[in-house]
Amino acid sequence: MAQEFYGSIRVKDDKKRISINDDGDYIEISPNDTAMFDRFFDLVQWFGEMEKDAEQKEKELRKKYGTDEENLDRAREEITFLREGFKESARRIDAIFGEDTCAKAFCGMEPNLYLISQFFEQLTPIIRAISNDRSQEFAAKYGPARKGGKKAIKRK
Repeated sequence: MAQEFYGSIRVKDDKKRISINDDGDYIEISPNDTAMFDRFFDLVQWFGEMEKDAEQKEKELRKKYGTDEENLDRAREEITFLREGFKESARRIDAIFGEDTCAKAFCGMEPNLYLISQFFEQLTPIIRAISNDRSQEFAAKYGPARKGGKKAIKRK
């Protein structure tokens, strides 16, 4: 027996696609997912803090090994520290934008500071534009200046 409904609704999401490589791969961002915007900007902030941690690590390594940058132990310790940060960055990017986002965006490479910085520098203005567009659409549709759809309520 077919189920009968009094009515139905469908919520339109309007996901935006952003190309992330020349192979046609993309990520999708919903302008309605405010939590995603928070997670993204938290990630950008965390990445900035990780850069500061890397500078601190560099100072520690200078104290420990001196200025000999050709010391293999120093180089190994530094790259191990950096790689852990880059792996965590990639994990967080994938958690926000979907599994394998980093593999696609960085062509299968483990990203480094330069690549991750490029990713954020290019994506941040796009995300801001999507957010601003949604805010303007909402204000036009539901803001106080809208016309139509209002019924005057007479109060006694």
